[in-house]
Amino acid sequence: DVTEIQQTSERLRISQERYSHLFDSIADICFVINRDWEYSHINQAASSISSRNTERLIGQSLLRGLDSFEGSLQHHIYQRVMETGAPEWFVFEGMLIPDSLPGVFEVTASPVPEGVMCIAHDITARNSVEMALRESELHYRALFAESREAVFLSSRDGQISDANRAFLDLLGITQDELKQLDVRNIYVNLEDRRQWMDRGAAEGVVKNFPLAFRRHDGTQIDCTIT
Repeated sequence: DVTEIQQTSERLRISQERYSHLFDSIADICFVINRDWEYSHINQAASSISSRNTERLIGQSLLRGLDSFEGSLQHHIYQRVMETGAPEWFVFEGMLIPDSLPGVFEVTASPVPEGVMCIAHDITARNSVEMALRESELHYRALFAESREAVFLSSRDGQISDANRAFLDLLGITQDELKQLDVRNIYVNLEDRRQWMDRGAAEGVVKNFPLAFRRHDGTQIDCTIT
C-alpha cells in the first residue's frame, strides 16, 4: 500500500529529525564511529573543539585523522565495545577529535548498530585544578616535614592530627608515642594554651606567644608559639 509506505517514511523522517536534534543538543562532546573507523555523526559540541566544521569531520577516518590512533587506548576500547556490545568508561588525555587542542576527557563508549557512540565530558579544567592541588599538597608536606621549626596540628580538645620530626625531637617522643599524646599535657601552664587559642580566635593570627612545654622526660623548655 502506497499510503502506508508514505506514512512509514514520514514517521522515519520525523524520528531521524528528533534524533538529530537531540544529538546536536547534547552539551557534551558526542560522536559516532562506524566499523570502517570513520565519523558518521558528530555534534556541535564535538566540532566546536576542532578547527574543522561538522561537514569536514563526517567521513573523516580516525586512522588518518588522528596521529597514533591505531593501536592506542581509544582504538582498543572502541574495538572492544563493537565486538562485545558492552559499554565502557575511560579517561582519555590527548587529542580527542582531529585538529583539536589536547585535553582530558571522561569518555563513555556505547555500542550502536553502525559501530560505537562516544559521549565525552571535558574535565581539562578540573584536572588542572586537581593537579595544582596535588602539587600544593606536596609542597606543603615537604615544607612541613623538612622545617627546622617544630610544627604540629591539633584540635581544640587536644588531639594531635599531625606533627613533624622537629616537634618529636623537641618533646623527646617517638611517632608511636605521639599517637597517644594529649597536647594539653605538654604545657607547663595549661592556661597559656587557653590564652593563645582565645587570641587566635579573636585576631586570626598569633605570633611569638611565649610559653613553656614539658618534655617527655619531665624537663621544661621555653618556647614561643605561632
